[in-house]
Amino acid sequence: MEPNPYPAWLSQVREITQTPATRQAFEALKNAATPDELAIAAQKATAAVLADIAAEMAPLGSQANMPGFSNTPQPTLLEQLGFTQVSPMNGGVYHVRSNPTNGTAPVEYIALLYSPVPITPATERLQLFTQRVPDPLPIDVSPLQIQTHWHSLDARRLEESGLEPITVDLPAGAQLDTLQVIEYARPGEAGRIRYCVQLPTGDVVCYN
Repeated sequence: MEPNPYPAWLSQVREITQTPATRQAFEALKNAATPDELAIAAQKATAAVLADIAAEMAPLGSQANMPGFSNTPQPTLLEQLGFTQVSPMNGGVYHVRSNPTNGTAPVEYIALLYSPVPITPATERLQLFTQRVPDPLPIDVSPLQIQTHWHSLDARRLEESGLEPITVDLPAGAQLDTLQVIEYARPGEAGRIRYCVQLPTGDVVCYN
C-alpha cells in the first residue's frame, strides 16, 4: 500500500473541527495503515464533521413566521402509516419511530412529508421521504443533528437523492383550500426559506 496521502491536508481541516471526538476521528484517519482501516476511519471522520456542522447550524434554524399549530385529536397521516413521533418537529422535519405489529424491534427514522407543488383541493397524494437513523450512531452524532441537517436541505433535492418516497393518500374530504403557509428560515445563508403547510390532520408538509 502507498503511504497514506491524507496528512498533508489534515492539519488544515482539523483546525476547523470543534469537538474532541472529531479531532480523534481525524487522527485515526491520518494514522490508517491499511485500506480497510482507511475506509472505516474516513467514514467516521465524515460523520464527525457533519455532526459539527449540524451543531453549528442548529441555532440558525429558527422559524421566520411561525403561526401556532393546531392540536387536533384526529390521527395524523404519520400515525396512520405506522409511525409515532419521537421528538418535536423541526422545520418540517420529523423524527419518528416505526410501530411494528409483527414483533420486530422499532426502527427510528428522519422523515419529511413533501408535495412537489403547493397543495390545492385537487391534490390527491403526497410523498413521505424517510432515512433510517443509524444504529449504533457514529461518534458525536445525534438524531437531532440529522434532523437539523435535513432542515437545511432544499426539500426538492430529496427527489434527486435516490431516496425512494412512500406515496401517501390525502384524507378524503380534507379542506385544503384554506391552508395557512408557514415559513421556516433554513440554516445557512440569509433568505433561505422553506415553505410548508399544516394539514387538517396536523401533519406539516413541505413543498417547492
